[in-house]
Amino acid sequence: MREKPPILEGENPTKIIATLGPATDDDAVLRGIVDAGVDLVRLKEIEPDYVAYFLRTRYGWAQIHRLINGVGPANLSFDEICSLRVGMASAETQREISRRHAAEVLPLQDRGEFAAAAERVRGVLIDLERGIREQGAQQ
Repeated sequence: MREKPPILEGENPTKIIATLGPATDDDAVLRGIVDAGVDLVRLKEIEPDYVAYFLRTRYGWAQIHRLINGVGPANLSFDEICSLRVGMASAETQREISRRHAAEVLPLQDRGEFAAAAERVRGVLIDLERGIREQGAQQ
C-alpha cells in the first residue's frame, strides 16, 4: 500500500472524486458538479499522466498562473478549467510519459522517497518541455 505524505496541520485531506458520465452532457449539470468542488476528473482519449505533466510544464503553468487571482487558496472556476489548453502529443509520447511516471516516480513514492521522486518528476518535465520545443521548431 502506498504511503501518503504527511498531512500538514490545518490541511483538509478530503477529496471529492467524480467519474463523469452521460448525465454530464448537459453543461449546466457539469458546471454544477465542478463548481461543487470536484478535485479529480477522469479523462478520456488522453493519458491523465500526460495532462498532469503538461500542466506542470512552463507552458501549462503559464496558463494557470494567468488565471489565479485573489487571496486564499488558489482555485480555478469551471470556465477557467475549460480555457486551459493542453498541447496534444502523439499517443506514443503520452504513453511514454505514463510509463516513465509508473516506472520512475511511483516506486520511489511507494518507498517514501519523496525528494527522489520529485527529482524524477523534474527529469520527465525537462524531457517533455524539450520535446514541445522541438515539435514547435519543426512546425
